[in-house]
Amino acid sequence: MLYALTNEVKRKAIEAGFVSIGIADLDMLKNLHYGWVGEVRELYRPEAELANTKSVIILAFNTWDSAYSLTIHSPIWRNNGTQLPSKRFAHNSLGYEVMKNKAWTIVAFL
Repeated sequence: MLYALTNEVKRKAIEAGFVSIGIADLDMLKNLHYGWVGEVRELYRPEAELANTKSVIILAFNTWDSAYSLTIHSPIWRNNGTQLPSKRFAHNSLGYEVMKNKAWTIVAFL
């Protein structure tokens, strides 16, 4: 049963447009850096997000086109004091938005 679910999740990820997918046991991720990592917001441990987490799905997406580097600015963003005062807009890269929407197809399946 678990093997069939793993294969189905991988198939759905490939159909969604991901170029690679892995499913990792939490022990494999224990030495990763968590907290503020580079330009990433705060990276949380999987079990902090969902207490009963047993494994993590890792997806890779090819951002071959420079359009994926475009940034989407939100004019309704309000600086809540956690960013520099000079920062006027929250933004996400187009690549992130595309990946996030593709990942939701897998979440919906699960």
